[in-house]
Amino acid sequence: MTNPLIPTKGNPISISDELQKWALEILDMGFECFCDGDYQPFIFLVNEDGEKDMINVAEVNGNIDSNLIETARQIVAKACSFAKIYIIVSAGCLHKDGVKCDTVVAEAGEKGESEALVFAQRYIENNEFESFEKVGRPAIVNTVENLLNYDV
Repeated sequence: MTNPLIPTKGNPISISDELQKWALEILDMGFECFCDGDYQPFIFLVNEDGEKDMINVAEVNGNIDSNLIETARQIVAKACSFAKIYIIVSAGCLHKDGVKCDTVVAEAGEKGESEALVFAQRYIENNEFESFEKVGRPAIVNTVENLLNYDV
């Protein structure tokens, strides 16, 4: 079953209940990691049997940069043919009304779909309590090529 979420250019985006559940849950997991000071991108996978795997994407010297996101995408595209669902979580930012806002970003794709969805959860740092707070609800902000679309 699919749920229409956010219309884009007049067309609703459809997403399966399972992908939506995992995308929102893993987006929350990413937020919790950020709250703990861990900004390392990671890949979450669900295979056909429902087994789950997580892969931390790291550079040898520990640096975190935008190249790691492309590395994560290559890992999924080339080495995760067993996956039914993939979610790549990373740090990002959005600009809303001219204001930059930090976000947790999750690219979520499901085997058999032509596009993957990019979710974002905005957050702010609360200096008074030395913590992070979510701003609003998660949103689908983009679509990208589904990395699980390959010829077997």
